[in-house]
Amino acid sequence: MKTIKLDPYEQKIDKALEKAAKAGAIRSTLTPQLQREIRAAAGRSPKITGKKERRFNVRLSADDLIRLQARAEEAGLPYQTLASVILHQAAIGKLELRVVKT
Repeated sequence: MKTIKLDPYEQKIDKALEKAAKAGAIRSTLTPQLQREIRAAAGRSPKITGKKERRFNVRLSADDLIRLQARAEEAGLPYQTLASVILHQAAIGKLELRVVKT
């Protein structure tokens, strides 16, 4: 997997997450079953979605990107593939969306 260069702020977050994980303060909610489903969906993705001929650019927070990359690493996928799977499932109605106002 490609190494990602983190800026100092991202490095600080990464170190804090690693420390918390080693201490048992946090754990992944990505279950083995969900990991298998994501891998299976990623493997079928080109067949399901057809030829990928359109680009889609999106801006998101650094924290969200770090979380997405961590989830993708847990699932053993490139983060772009995970993002594509999530968007595809949302587009076809297989992903339940909830908007929570904070």
